[in-house]
Amino acid sequence: MELLDRSTGTLARLSGGVPLTHRDCPTIADSMVELGFELNFAADLVTSDVIDRLQATLAALDTPFRHDMRVQGHENDRNVLQVEPDQHGALRAAIVKRGLARSGTYRELEASLPPSPYRRRFGFVEVRSKTPSTSVHVSFDEYVPAMPISGKWLFSNSIDGWTSKDEVGNLPRQDFVRRLCGALASAPSFLWGAARLGSEFEARNRPNEGTGGSGVLGRDMSRALPGVYWMNYFGGPYVDLIGRDVLAGCSADVAVRDTHIEVRAYPRPEDWSTDRGRQQHATLVAELGQHHFFDRSDPDRPTVAPAFGLPELADSRPHLDVITSDGINFTPLPEDPSV
Repeated sequence: MELLDRSTGTLARLSGGVPLTHRDCPTIADSMVELGFELNFAADLVTSDVIDRLQATLAALDTPFRHDMRVQGHENDRNVLQVEPDQHGALRAAIVKRGLARSGTYRELEASLPPSPYRRRFGFVEVRSKTPSTSVHVSFDEYVPAMPISGKWLFSNSIDGWTSKDEVGNLPRQDFVRRLCGALASAPSFLWGAARLGSEFEARNRPNEGTGGSGVLGRDMSRALPGVYWMNYFGGPYVDLIGRDVLAGCSADVAVRDTHIEVRAYPRPEDWSTDRGRQQHATLVAELGQHHFFDRSDPDRPTVAPAFGLPELADSRPHLDVITSDGINFTPLPEDPSV
């Protein structure tokens, strides 16, 4: 099943009812024990060097990606593209080829509609190996540094993923995530990133059960960052906003790099839910400035973000058509966001 946003030309592909185009979809990272990460960039990933960095890093780490790298549109995709890990540019070529592929249903629907002024090149893929417990996702877009969705500006060019086992190949999963994130955050176009358990993400950015809400909270990057987590990576615009001295001098474990600053809020991802972890989190947020981060306990309080030059958006839902699996019948989504 696919979703076509006719106001922006955005395609969302679903398989088995699970959205796979973006980590902000409601059912992504639904396991509390998964260690997830995300990194966001101010560049179109397929025209920058970021994907080459991703390939080189995955090929260098002692994990199954070193010998087996494949690109697919979603978890159950049969059109898998194998990538030679040591062939420079191979991952980028596969990501572009698979990420730009559209189903016949989508092409027919697109052809039946008036031309959109928002046509652009964008796509989403998964990078996997023979180990199904780890997945890396790449979202690329000509819109930089953000894309407009439902009255919000969302990061448009991102690499994110998760791992559900304690180890990725011969590496503890914490080491895998930190080494991968550190390498990618070294790209000149890097903006911001984080790593956290699914349970921490759930507690800080998912609507409460019984409220009728869905999706993810605090993702409007024109207003604030979504939060502070186990690992936090601040690129140039956010280092300038928060202050290099503030970040370097905070009470957490800090590593100052040439292109970014890494801040570890607590020693282990699991520590977020302990009394000490909660205290460390509260202290760190206060030190870095509460107005830089979304807070679900006070979602409407004034916040600040870097001046990316993004225009104000109308607060409205996009017009979506839900295309059924038969490719013929569709059901318009309700306009009322409370439905």
